[in-house]
Amino acid sequence: MTSVAGRTQGAPAMGIASIRLRPQFWTSILALAFAIILVLLVWPLSSIFTASFIDNTTHAPTSPGGPEESALQGGINATHKGDPAFDTADFADTTPGNLRADYVLPDRATKIVSSFVFWPLSSDPLFPLVGTFDPALLPNGNGFPSSDHRLVAVDVKYDR
Repeated sequence: MTSVAGRTQGAPAMGIASIRLRPQFWTSILALAFAIILVLLVWPLSSIFTASFIDNTTHAPTSPGGPEESALQGGINATHKGDPAFDTADFADTTPGNLRADYVLPDRATKIVSSFVFWPLSSDPLFPLVGTFDPALLPNGNGFPSSDHRLVAVDVKYDR
């Protein structure tokens, strides 16, 4: 046998790269990693809405289009307990329906002048920017002219 790079040819390779593990092992490792990442992302996110430095309740942005679309679409939207004026995303009417999924979270020291969700009424000339779900738009997008999420905006004022 000859030696190549300090290893005898024909001898089994040693080290991490030579360990062969079953696919179930890697599936378990990936599932565990995903669960850890999910906990690390969701747990802090849920607590941020109740943090004392966040102003999330006094100026919740609303839209006129959320209630209109919720009533027109029906489905699971009819069972929602929250005010559809706060909805920011137009998801499937079977499940989960339209939801408040997008936020702007200014701190309490920031003076909020106004806030809104850009979801105009269907009679508004700007409505085609958000539009209604169209399956023809699925191959290159999510079925909407722009997105199934609506713009959330907050006008703020800072003291100098």
